[in-house]
Amino acid sequence: MPNTSAIDLSNGLLGDKYANPITPVTWVGASVHVYAVDLELTKEVDNGSPNEGQQVMFTITVINKGPLDATGVQVEDVAWPDKLRYDEHSGGTYDPDPASRIWTVGDLDAGASATLYITATVMQEGDFENVAEVYACNEPDKDSTPNNYPTIEDDTDAAGGEAGPTAVTLSSFTSRSSAGLGASFVWPWMAGVAALAMSSVLWVRRRR
Repeated sequence: MPNTSAIDLSNGLLGDKYANPITPVTWVGASVHVYAVDLELTKEVDNGSPNEGQQVMFTITVINKGPLDATGVQVEDVAWPDKLRYDEHSGGTYDPDPASRIWTVGDLDAGASATLYITATVMQEGDFENVAEVYACNEPDKDSTPNNYPTIEDDTDAAGGEAGPTAVTLSSFTSRSSAGLGASFVWPWMAGVAALAMSSVLWVRRRR
């Protein structure tokens, strides 16, 4: 079992602490593993079963569990599906360029979080998944390494679903009917019903 100590990076003091250390240091031979922050990322989608042509909104949240403040934090959409078209975003500085897709979070104090919202349109039916990961941070992280996808750690998360075909509406049915079935069957059938009703009225009047 490796020995553990704690280092307080704010004053450089080093001491043995086995209960709730501020910043664990694991001694493995001559190597020392130190961390200063603990960034965790979650990603959610508001609709996991949309239809083609509908919008979905992704929510990305990154939190710094400390113990120190994080600086220079960036998050990347590392796997943006072809079935989605970017529409807009809110809540932060985000570059939607396919060559980038970087959310610049900046500084994130210990215990603080930041959230970005991205809205996209589903362009094709089928499965879709959007993956985000912490791309950069100036301080070492407790249990993850930025920009090492496809390695899955707590600074990486995915959200997606399965898109169905375009929803059939009354207007689309009417358009299709007027171009096909409606022209050859629907309207003649309705005209026949109307003619039958009129003839019944005339027959009743004659009987009187």
